[in-house]
Amino acid sequence: MDFVLLISQLLPLISNVAPGAGQATLLATAAANIIAYIQQQKNLTTEQILQRAGAQLDANEIELLKDLARLQGGGGANPGGAPGAGGAGGASSPGGGGGGL
Repeated sequence: MDFVLLISQLLPLISNVAPGAGQATLLATAAANIIAYIQQQKNLTTEQILQRAGAQLDANEIELLKDLARLQGGGGANPGGAPGAGGAGGASSPGGGGGGL
């Protein structure tokens, strides 16, 4: 399955949904999960994935997707030891981020 193609088709759907709507959150989380998967499989950055997908996002949207991808991909699945991987493990820890839930 071509996950980059899937991202290229999924991201425009997010911008067409009203901001703050539950569907936008679900779509963004799905995109972040797919981005995290691609990062783990192909060792690409979020920017590289978005570029290959032809995504036209502003800097804030890219940062939000990067943060979501780090949170979704956390938990030691990235053996490369990327700087974001260590931070994501702490952020997704049940005891460490109680204020977010």
